[in-house]
Amino acid sequence: LYPDANDASAALDRLSEAKIVIADYQRGLVYFYAGKYPEALKAFAADLKANPSHASALYFTALTQRASGDAPAAVTTFEDFIARYPDDEKWADAWFDLAWTHREYRNSFEDAIATYRKFAETAPTPKRAPEALFLAARLAERLNDLALAAQLWGSIPAKYPDADNAPDAAFQAGIVLYRAGNFAIAAQTFAAIPAMPKATAERRAAALLWLGKTRARLGDNAGRDAAWAEASQTDPNGYYSIRAAELAAGNMALFAPPPGDDFTFNEPGERAEAEAWLAGKLHITNNGHLGDLSPSILSDGRWARGLELWRLGLYSEARVEFESLRQDYENDALASYQLGLAFRQMRLYRSSASAIRRCLDLVVPDRLAAPKYFTRLRFGAYFTDLIVPVARHYGLDPIFLLSIIRQESAFEPFAGSSAGAQGLMQIIPGTGADIAARLGWPNYQSDDLNRPIVSLNFGTYYLSQKLSDFDGDKFAALAAYNSGSGNAGAWKQIAPDDPDLFLEVIRIEETETYLRFIYEIYAIYERLYGK
Repeated sequence: LYPDANDASAALDRLSEAKIVIADYQRGLVYFYAGKYPEALKAFAADLKANPSHASALYFTALTQRASGDAPAAVTTFEDFIARYPDDEKWADAWFDLAWTHREYRNSFEDAIATYRKFAETAPTPKRAPEALFLAARLAERLNDLALAAQLWGSIPAKYPDADNAPDAAFQAGIVLYRAGNFAIAAQTFAAIPAMPKATAERRAAALLWLGKTRARLGDNAGRDAAWAEASQTDPNGYYSIRAAELAAGNMALFAPPPGDDFTFNEPGERAEAEAWLAGKLHITNNGHLGDLSPSILSDGRWARGLELWRLGLYSEARVEFESLRQDYENDALASYQLGLAFRQMRLYRSSASAIRRCLDLVVPDRLAAPKYFTRLRFGAYFTDLIVPVARHYGLDPIFLLSIIRQESAFEPFAGSSAGAQGLMQIIPGTGADIAARLGWPNYQSDDLNRPIVSLNFGTYYLSQKLSDFDGDKFAALAAYNSGSGNAGAWKQIAPDDPDLFLEVIRIEETETYLRFIYEIYAIYERLYGK
């Protein structure tokens, strides 16, 4: 039942020792998932000898051949499967696996493109054809065949206007047309996106921003201004609307720092105003002590366990208890607000922000339309006693540094990632050791990265090096911080002088999202704390 389970292979061995016969196909699956490819191929071959028409055995034979490094054999077997079993549920998967084999195992983007295109032409239903064409276009773009990429991306909204990826495909077509200097066609492409059925507010704003940039290249300044004005209102809190408003105002630079900053505010007054607003939304007439935890939360065992674990310094374990509690109250706006305040008081800032966000989601369509105090809870100016001097030392805007930390760790000093990054600024231990040596940091241990003063100094130093490497280009430096200088350098070569284009040619989705989110966060922090 579970051939991919961790102990399936050991269980199979025990059954074999007990002389219990297991079907060849089932043995093959277990061996495949265990990485025992010669044994898997032998088992699948035995199954196919007894059952020549067993499609699944043939399909997994191809996967096993590929995994074992025999890409030519895998190609032949995938093609055999595709030809023989057009009605099998794995037929479409086999096409995509074949294309992936050409791309990743044979390093032939051309053959992968041809495979995706042939699938789109021969698929009996259009269910996955738009996906195949999108992937083919991406490979063409990476081969720098911008004309083919534009053709393939453009074919998706033309042939499949209701496809989920039609607006994204049109947008990518517009970008490569812009890169190729085909501004008139690019403008037509961008202009069509806002009316597409599946276009999100973010994608409409992106299209309008780029329509403005394209019209500017065509000398149509009135059209440029109209597009940017519309873009700025389309997704008001999103990156593209924020950036369009800046471009419309003539602010071409990214992360332009405010004249000054002030991280103080009248908390009692703002809190009273916010709680009166929340009480009105929740129809609470007596709003005294609105933020105090309710008896049901105080009596919950998770609250007591979490507090004790927190006092013992077992922060990750405490957070598990607190998060379980928060999630159980996620449909109670008042309880979420109360938990948000309590978590903030104990400096569990990530959970605090999550609880406040959930509270607002339950009572108002636009979180930023709520009283400012709620936004301060979600985007607190935490650790500023450490952040401001470190930022000043490296010549950085403290609000810029705050925005990065908010995205990296949500101000959780003990935060960790699946890649092993640690601390407020998510430093990999190996990188931390190198920075410690460069800075002459005494008695460095990898656990020091969980100390705010260490993480802030190391992360800001590392970021300053990336800024120096890329001549102060903040998008390129952030991309390097997130995904490495090699990737950032390659994208910078494509878009050396246009930060807006740099964002669009980033080929790692996580990094592209990372840059946009930090920009959105920066805009919020600037409104809260900029002078």
